[in-house]
Amino acid sequence: MEKYGINEITKVKKFDVIKIFFSQFLDPIVLILIFATILSFSL
Repeated sequence: MEKYGINEITKVKKFDVIKIFFSQFLDPIVLILIFATILSFSL
């Protein structure tokens, strides 16, 4: 017990799906593509 500790499974961090989805839009390449899409639709 002293050597290895308590026999428990550590909790895994739960990822929020919405947070992961919106974090993808912070990538510079994605921002450039979004800007290019808006620019092409406006012309």
